[in-house]
Amino acid sequence: MSDAEDNRKKPHLWRPVDPSIWNEGRPRGQRYKSVEKIWDVISGFGVLGAAMVIPFAFLISVLGIYSLVGPTLLGPSLLVLWGALTVAFIGIVEKTGYSRNFESWDFPLTPARLLAIPIGFAIIAGALYVLRFFHL
Repeated sequence: MSDAEDNRKKPHLWRPVDPSIWNEGRPRGQRYKSVEKIWDVISGFGVLGAAMVIPFAFLISVLGIYSLVGPTLLGPSLLVLWGALTVAFIGIVEKTGYSRNFESWDFPLTPARLLAIPIGFAIIAGALYVLRFFHL
């Protein structure tokens, strides 16, 4: 009995991987290595820039919505804004073709996974409310 037959009969905890992906590729030229180094530097600045811009974008969105609707509708307005931004991002990812990279993920959206984020948010909001209520 070969290893391939044994692997087919045993249950797997993850998908089997094709061992040919670990083979050596063709050697890269000097120009490719130079472009790769430059790209690593640029992408590093992109991640660093995103890490600095995202908190400011969050604050600007809160202050902008607060100045438009006031304190009474701040929460629902922020949810609508961030929901619209999320839907726009997903639409851009779909239309540009980048979503094809995620087709083979096999990540079914079960009700438990769909409810996990709102339940987690409710737990955190409830804990903050209790801390505020008891002045801790």
